Amino acid sequence: MTELPARRLDSARGVLHTAPDGEFDFRRFDPPEALAPYVSWIWMVRWDRGDRDAYLQSVLPHPAANFVVEGAGGQLWGPQRSRFDRSVEGVGRAIGVRFEPGGIAPFIDGPVSGIVDALVPGMWNDVGERVAATDDPAEAVGLLVAGIEPPTELDPNIAVVADAVALLERDRSFTRATQLAEHLDMSVRSLHRLFAEYVGLGPAWVIRRYRLHEATSRATGTVDWAALAAELDYATRPIWSGTSRRWSVCRLRGMRSAPGCDSDDGCDSDDGWVRPRRRCSTRFPRGSE
Repeated sequence: MTELPARRLDSARGVLHTAPDGEFDFRRFDPPEALAPYVSWIWMVRWDRGDRDAYLQSVLPHPAANFVVEGAGGQLWGPQRSRFDRSVEGVGRAIGVRFEPGGIAPFIDGPVSGIVDALVPGMWNDVGERVAATDDPAEAVGLLVAGIEPPTELDPNIAVVADAVALLERDRSFTRATQLAEHLDMSVRSLHRLFAEYVGLGPAWVIRRYRLHEATSRATGTVDWAALAAELDYATRPIWSGTSRRWSVCRLRGMRSAPGCDSDDGCDSDDGWVRPRRRCSTRFPRGSE
């Protein structure tokens, strides 16, 4: 079976508490051409922690679905809004398909908004069992991509949605859904319907998540928090509607690097932000509320 070419790890956006080098063997592979409109990449992680304590890996997920094979089978996870925590111990392996935002839509019945924060039963059960049954990584990846058959016809909205979400990820000048609707030459109502049908999450939520990815990726070493907050438009109210409290910088710094504020400083919300339970000595400047 032909082994897929490995893909360079060009970003760890969304990965919190980054593990020390050598703790995990993590690889990404480009999908075959037929799956490229629907799949961002194939990923595989292997670990052997021996007798060491369990390691807590935390992720702020991207607005996309994942089909994950671990243990005896596979499961399809819809787009997840909350932080995902996984305790890793012993010896193990997980292999998954990270779909493009909107890429899962042709494979399910109904809008993607119906599977947000959900495990979808009955999806590719036989594929998951075959992948789980082999110990050969190349064969496992090959079986995985071979088992997911692309639709016979390409829905043009798949590319529209994927490009729109990619634009929100890379261009921080987009702070409102109205701007994206104008860029796509559609009404705001049509934009929200499009995102509900294909992404499952609204454009404002996607903007907030990618700004949080940007903040956590830069929350290492010495950080000018006031400058970072201003650069990422924390003071722009339309971006943060629904998250209009003052956020704990020490909690954000702890999420990304050393877990300095992990115990009682905050609680997770549906949008992935952390709301402080008790006062933290360091906060975003006034105006970020």
